[in-house]
Amino acid sequence: MKTKNTYTKVLLIITIVLFSFSSKLFSQEKDFSLWSEIQFEVELIEDFKFCISEEFRFDENISRIDKYYTNLGFKYRIIKQIRVAVYYRFLQKQELNSSYSSRNKFFSDIKLEKDINRFEISFRSRYQTKYTDYFSSENGNIPANKWRNKLNIDYDIKNSPIKPFLSSEIFYQTNNNEGNRIDELRFKAGMDIGINEHQEIEFSYILSKEINVKNPLTNNIFSVEYSFAF
Repeated sequence: MKTKNTYTKVLLIITIVLFSFSSKLFSQEKDFSLWSEIQFEVELIEDFKFCISEEFRFDENISRIDKYYTNLGFKYRIIKQIRVAVYYRFLQKQELNSSYSSRNKFFSDIKLEKDINRFEISFRSRYQTKYTDYFSSENGNIPANKWRNKLNIDYDIKNSPIKPFLSSEIFYQTNNNEGNRIDELRFKAGMDIGINEHQEIEFSYILSKEINVKNPLTNNIFSVEYSFAF
């Protein structure tokens, strides 16, 4: 119990530091958001899973729904240390006139995992393609592509359902007419809590910082994710 409380306090300190960092150092537009997601996974055959999730994202200091979307995908573990995945996302985004604009996203992932003592280190490389208002916009058939690389570190607390983690992610544009470049950095701190063998809930704080774009946004995000694995 003492160990569990110690790591919970450490995670809280890290979160407070990140909040302080975001408020003092970034002189740009700021927002506070809430992301909420529910996810289900079904193992169809050994090491091959089907995934479906629904997410709502609230922005403007959690005063409106900015986006909501559905994810569909498959995961396959090639060997213990390597997993691949493909996803499709149908997304609706609220515009300034309160109408909604549709997006279609396609993802492909490769994830490398390694255990070092009680630490679980993973690196995920993702390539995504997004189409905006495909049937209603003149440029709807022109994709926006990004290459995303994420490093994640989990700590497995002995005899505890709580697993704290830290991660960082870089978003890199790959087909920008003005030149390919990094346009977003994302840092995350949180904890996974195992409810039972099949259910898990995650609480996290995310610091998202846009760079190399007009009117860059720094977003402080509180995220809650519930997952159920069959």
